[in-house]
Amino acid sequence: MSRPVDGRPGPWVVAGTGVSLALMVALYVRVFALGDLLAQVDAFLILHTLIFAAYAALAFFVLRGRRTLGVGWFIFAAAGIAVLLLLRRTTVSSDMYRYLWDGWILKAGFNPYLILPVDPRLASFQASDLFRSLYWTQEYTPYPPVAQLIFAAAHTAYAALGLPAAKLVLALPVVILAALLYRTVGRPWFVLFILNPLVLFESFHGGHIDAWATLFAFLAYRLFVADSLILSAGLLGLGALTKVFPAIFLPLFVADLWKRQRFRDALVYGAVFGGVVVASYLPFTLTSPFPVARLVSFARTFHFNAPVFNFASRALAALGGSEETTLRLCGLALVLALAGLAWRRRVSALTVSAAYALYLLLTPQVYSWYTLFLVPVWFLVFHESGDRRRVYALIALQCLLGLTYFVGSPLAYNAPAARKEWGGQVFMAVELAAAAAVWWSFRGLRRGDGPAVSTSTPPRTGEKPCEP
Repeated sequence: MSRPVDGRPGPWVVAGTGVSLALMVALYVRVFALGDLLAQVDAFLILHTLIFAAYAALAFFVLRGRRTLGVGWFIFAAAGIAVLLLLRRTTVSSDMYRYLWDGWILKAGFNPYLILPVDPRLASFQASDLFRSLYWTQEYTPYPPVAQLIFAAAHTAYAALGLPAAKLVLALPVVILAALLYRTVGRPWFVLFILNPLVLFESFHGGHIDAWATLFAFLAYRLFVADSLILSAGLLGLGALTKVFPAIFLPLFVADLWKRQRFRDALVYGAVFGGVVVASYLPFTLTSPFPVARLVSFARTFHFNAPVFNFASRALAALGGSEETTLRLCGLALVLALAGLAWRRRVSALTVSAAYALYLLLTPQVYSWYTLFLVPVWFLVFHESGDRRRVYALIALQCLLGLTYFVGSPLAYNAPAARKEWGGQVFMAVELAAAAAVWWSFRGLRRGDGPAVSTSTPPRTGEKPCEP
């Protein structure tokens, strides 16, 4: 399967690319035909695994070929898959229905942080199909203010055009990220992003808000590298107001400026970030500080397959300790780890991905869609380093996380307790292996090496850019 002298791929590479792409599309059509995915969960798990296998084959051929199929074929296939997923009713996670509920009551003038879905004041809302689709009806919303505004926009689309339109609003960041990657990385990485099964399924089917947080955090990193600090800080603040995880990048960015003796810029960056966060929470906290407290209580209440947290909880329980103690210890460990990372390393795509891996390792909750941020940032790492081998580790990680979520989650799959426990153990093992893989990749950076990695880093010496 070697390349001819003129650099064009052999016929097997072209054929392999076309067959892999066609197989992915056919498998998604089969998923669409399943109906309720929860009712057919075993068949769905098999199809889920086959989709990732076809995607791994596609990655092999796309990364091997200089020019295979025109990029338009990949865009057309990704768009077709996205439409199929948009048209399927979401059943494997109820999160999106809570998003739409929050947006609905916010538009009606209620503070979503201070009223439960079962509150008698919402009796007129409770007769709706949306209320019957909720899983958590006696829990206050944990989602930050910018997320609430996105939910309101999604509900407007839902009320006018139905569920697919609402999911499209929630998945819009994927389209924007794809456009950014098209302009900044090699065509193979763009192709693999738009066809990534986790990106497609969790955004266009699950409608998770993580896509918006990923967009804000990714743009904040890119703008920081480009030295557009005010805009970067503002977008990082918006990301943290969509989902909390972008806040972990703040110490990296501020420390990087401080180490370069740009003290004023470091202070301004922190001030802009803090100002955006405070200003956004203020309208919701004029009558009660509960919205901020809700974020803390959520971390204390819901724990799902977080490896270090679960292992530490069991160890401390044997010694008479509590989960509250474990939560504090994991929080302290995360702060110290991020501080060490910020002090020793310059900001790059690799340090940003390492910081996020630390967050996933130490947080009390990790679901498969939490890894969505890793897709564009790791593809950027692969593009900058010229190392294509580790993409298969990312594919394996995403496949296993998805499988163990469906097997182990009490929300998504009504499995026996023993099967849930087995799924949870596999989930934790995968997370630990993923963290080890990230640190193995990270070890190549030496202390204090060079400036922040540019998003336009050229390929390795003697290697031409790959464009299908």
